[in-house]
Amino acid sequence: MSTFTVNGLVYETINDDKEVRLRGTEGLKRPVRNIPAEVEFNGKKYKVTEVYGGYFSIFNLDKYVDGAFRGDDVLANLSLPETIKAIGDHNSTGAFKDCKKLKDIYLPNSLETIEDHSFRSCPAIESLYFGDNLKTIGSWAFGDCSALKEIDFNDKLEIIGYDAFCNCSSLKNVLFPESLKEIGHDAFFGCKAMTEVNIPASVETIEGKAFEDSGVKVVNIYSENINIAEDAFPPDAQVNFLDANSFPKRKRKHRGTKTVEAPKATHVAEEPKKEEPKPKPESKSADAPKQKSGGFLSKLFGMFRSSDDSEDNAPAPAAAAPSPAKDEATSGDMYKFNLTSGTTVEALGKEFNDAFGAQLRLYNGNKKAEPAETLGSLGLTANGAFECRSSLTVGSFIERMLQNHGLKVKVYTCDWWVAVLDGLTLKAAGMVKKNAVKADMESMIAYQRSDGEPAPAAPAPAMPAQVKKSATHKDYTIVVMKDNKVVVGKGDDFFDNTKAALREIAGEVGFQFDTNWTTQQLGSKLVDFLNSK
Repeated sequence: MSTFTVNGLVYETINDDKEVRLRGTEGLKRPVRNIPAEVEFNGKKYKVTEVYGGYFSIFNLDKYVDGAFRGDDVLANLSLPETIKAIGDHNSTGAFKDCKKLKDIYLPNSLETIEDHSFRSCPAIESLYFGDNLKTIGSWAFGDCSALKEIDFNDKLEIIGYDAFCNCSSLKNVLFPESLKEIGHDAFFGCKAMTEVNIPASVETIEGKAFEDSGVKVVNIYSENINIAEDAFPPDAQVNFLDANSFPKRKRKHRGTKTVEAPKATHVAEEPKKEEPKPKPESKSADAPKQKSGGFLSKLFGMFRSSDDSEDNAPAPAAAAPSPAKDEATSGDMYKFNLTSGTTVEALGKEFNDAFGAQLRLYNGNKKAEPAETLGSLGLTANGAFECRSSLTVGSFIERMLQNHGLKVKVYTCDWWVAVLDGLTLKAAGMVKKNAVKADMESMIAYQRSDGEPAPAAPAPAMPAQVKKSATHKDYTIVVMKDNKVVVGKGDDFFDNTKAALREIAGEVGFQFDTNWTTQQLGSKLVDFLNSK
């Protein structure tokens, strides 16, 4: 694998040096508008088949490599060639994430996969037209695209990953294709403009909170063989089960035109670049205990906690060991919050969330403060700036807010699931995943304390009552719930594509299965097979 630059675009060879992925730009004097389908270097031609999505290490939250165009503040429109098969890869940081001006992008018919975070936080995108062969939309692929109003799905799409369109507040009603099989957790969470949803007969699974906190009032389900999480839709939504043959037919709109202007760039000498090693998860010591699926199970079982546990009557988190980052350290970004008697709870909360990614809860006595209340009404004792670094621990932040300004606060996870442990830094607080439990946060603190050594694995929790049966194979864990929903995890992570993971395990253990089985049938039979060995 080697890299080279042609006309300001940096490529990396893949697939036995017959194909390349676009890794980024170098030396361009104007924005890219078109990506070539083929590139020639040193007399050899390569087909351009991927746009690099970057790399995110689950073992080190600070260790990542940016995607090809991540954070480009000039890119406004782009056309991808009919050779591109994938944008990004699993656990990627996002090929086009945070491209604030990107509005129009031509997604080719050759495209099969849009992976994690690919277009997250692109606030100028208003509409999407997917190519004919797209099958998978990864997690957070278009999350936080606040201006996105309409989507024209293709007719081969099978999977919409978790949080794929989370917080797309302008997104109106969409027409799902009759090829769709899975709608992931929080996939359309916070889509306030949505009012009605039609679920085709092809859909097998709708995961928890898929349409939570949205404007959906009417849900029409045309599928008879479907697993729906109890909290998939808003509690006041009307759910109707209708005949599959009456599903409203959809017709695709006319395909928009491609960008035709060729990029004009300063030609960079085509000298081979010294290949830089791709970041990898830090290797574990041979003497370290092998980490099984404790983290994955903790996250899974955390979903079954009562809603009361996420509110103020939740048990107080146990005191945790302090982060190695000292409260007075000079490391970390500095943030300033201007606290005045007229500042509202909502305004300060938004400012805090923008800074760290976590949520800030304020209190009026022992009662949760309302968004419209002002800091003056909460007992603010001193107006002025409150400065802190991202390396400050949550516990010290809470203490300083009370001592210096008389404000009683708590820091919650990004999804308001539970209060963040005092030992985590403010920066780490915003990195805690959704539905996290105490063990997940303790493992993060343990990692921070380890000075480069891997954290010890958290013990796997006891199986809750919602679990029917489970089985393990190597680092995989398969859990079948009492509602027959199947979840597959490896290490600390869930698999977005459950059926693909099950098939991979089945191939490894020599289990013969019928390709027509549903995900639930395959998962249940595979668990029985593994437990019988």
